[in-house]
Amino acid sequence: MITAILGEVQRGKLQRLAFLGYIVLLTVLLVVFGLVMALFIGAGEHLLGGDLQQAQETMHQKGTTPVTLVFSVVLALFIYAKLNITAKRIRDMGLPGWRMVLAIFIVDILLGIIVSREAVSSFMLVIFLLLLFIPTAMMAKKKGVGL
Repeated sequence: MITAILGEVQRGKLQRLAFLGYIVLLTVLLVVFGLVMALFIGAGEHLLGGDLQQAQETMHQKGTTPVTLVFSVVLALFIYAKLNITAKRIRDMGLPGWRMVLAIFIVDILLGIIVSREAVSSFMLVIFLLLLFIPTAMMAKKKGVGL
């Protein structure tokens, strides 16, 4: 499972059902990570007698660097895993994986700058549905076909 999510960067492929499963798994793990972080913040506030201002100051003084470092590393792993899974699914469809991921990323940024965040959300939904419903090797070059 770890190899499917984080490994096989250049040659790995994922079929539709495996792609959906890994995307759901990553989403659940990200939500759980967010809830755990919220629980730690809430526990810190409770230990300080419910004073939110004092809890924020204490966390800022004692835990800013380690917490930020852990949060950044975990978030970077989630982003890398999602991009890797997307590249594998695109490769399974018969297209160049990482180049298409880069193209999607650039279009995403341009839509956010030029149009709106709603357009970006709609675009990403369309991309997800295309990745989910286009069959394996549909866009691969057929051997023996041509001029």
